[in-house]
Amino acid sequence: TFMVISPELAKSWIDTGWQTSDEVKKYIKKVLAERGTHDHEAEPIKTGIDSGIKAVNPVNNEHIPVWVSDYVLAGYGTGAIMAVPAHDSRDFEFAKKFNLPIRQVIMETGKETNLPYEEKGTLVNSGKSNGMSSGEAKDELTKLAHGEKKIQYRLRDWLISRQRYWGPPIPMIFCEECKSENKGERKEMPGWYTVPEKQLPVKLPYVKDFRPTGSDKSPLASVEKFYKVRCPGCKSWARRETDVSDTFLDSAWYYLRYPSTRSARSGQAPWDPVITKKWFPVDVYIGGAEHSVLHLLYVRFLAMVFKDLKLVHFEEPFPKFRAHGLIIKDGAKMSKSKGNVINPDDYIKNFGADALRMYLMFLGPFEDGGDFSDTGIRGVIRFLNRVWDIGKDKKFGVKKDSILEKALHRAIKKLTDGIDNLGYNTSIATLMSLLNEFEKKPYSVTKEQFTSFLKLLAPFAPHITEELWAALGGKGSIHKALWPKYNPKLSRENAFELLIQVNGKLRAKVTVDSGITEAQAKEVALSNEAVKRYLSKSGLKKIIFVPNRLINLVG
Repeated sequence: TFMVISPELAKSWIDTGWQTSDEVKKYIKKVLAERGTHDHEAEPIKTGIDSGIKAVNPVNNEHIPVWVSDYVLAGYGTGAIMAVPAHDSRDFEFAKKFNLPIRQVIMETGKETNLPYEEKGTLVNSGKSNGMSSGEAKDELTKLAHGEKKIQYRLRDWLISRQRYWGPPIPMIFCEECKSENKGERKEMPGWYTVPEKQLPVKLPYVKDFRPTGSDKSPLASVEKFYKVRCPGCKSWARRETDVSDTFLDSAWYYLRYPSTRSARSGQAPWDPVITKKWFPVDVYIGGAEHSVLHLLYVRFLAMVFKDLKLVHFEEPFPKFRAHGLIIKDGAKMSKSKGNVINPDDYIKNFGADALRMYLMFLGPFEDGGDFSDTGIRGVIRFLNRVWDIGKDKKFGVKKDSILEKALHRAIKKLTDGIDNLGYNTSIATLMSLLNEFEKKPYSVTKEQFTSFLKLLAPFAPHITEELWAALGGKGSIHKALWPKYNPKLSRENAFELLIQVNGKLRAKVTVDSGITEAQAKEVALSNEAVKRYLSKSGLKKIIFVPNRLINLVG
């Protein structure tokens, strides 16, 4: 319903004679001057201006407006896009902001579709293409335009033109003497040398004023004690490179350094290969959604380079990424100006570390976060106090209660699956339900059942569970104890014990799902070895089936 071109493309049109308004020219100049200042933001605020030009949609011959916007990059395709706001989140936001038409052309088969819909589906409002799958339509339009499919990567050039003091120094030295004699570490780079190995790493000097100078030079260019060095080749005075790399370069590999900080080789290399092989790649990377835009792309890029150089054994350092939600307070994002900032130290002092930790994990789904409230944390404290009372009372049952045993095994299964999937809030809710079951039969809970409960609780409340584990005679740390295993038969939800009778006499009990049919119950009964021995060779004469209770085979 509209087209958008990049400011760079618009500027090239102006340079080749396009006559446009002063407002459009000012906008283009402003955006180009600010390009790069928002590179590390996950979603910079989109701006734009109507160019006044109309274009013709080649599919339906409609005249559509052409806009200039900073959300279109010069390097993306040709720097001009046909906006499809109903099916692209960026186009959708732009259309909503500037009140541009939004026309749905893809529909999820058999369902009402919420916009923007960015998945595959069936074409609607598309003339002759109505009813086609989106995949078929892409192929058809590609042929119609005499084009070809191409993957367009969103990774941009890693610019370092905006020089700052605190970036990683580039370990190079330039010597005028060597350049004049056409000497250097490499023939194709006369005058240039890498910093000798024994002088690495190059550290930033302490400076009183590290603000940008407003020129294209780094603030380090004015620090003589930093840049004035001896040439590694001829030993005459030379100049250290004062430009620095982007600060994101450090964060793109620092994860490799952490495990090796106390290694015997710590001072000899950035990371110890033996330790790195033991710990990497990690299982999951958890961070804000903005990390996936640039930071993780650079991390993967460097990991692949290191793999090619045989410095690491993997290409993908983080096989799985999960973005966490945001914890808010009183319905709003925390900020000092609003006075709703939470100081964790205060809550730990007043309520304990376990209560705060557990409440944060209980607030809501991991990916959504939640609204922090003092009322909510008090509920967690009451739960932990109830756990403490049972553990300190030490009045346990001797024989396992079947109802409690089933509840425990269902909880073990739920937490085993839930923790792996970062379902912390539902896992804690399961523990609360299990405690309710325990309290219904307080002296029927065995010590073994309660210690299994403590193991399930330990990841969420590490301190109180460690104390109770020790008080109940547990060996070592609870955090090194084996995780409980569930019995598949006992862990089945909505299950019951089907009583199998032969000629009115009980011959077997089998755990089955609630709601099974007579035919299913018959199949279970006839496949049971204990039942087979009592069946008449002449066959069955009659079957009596009581739903969710028993089946009686009459021979």
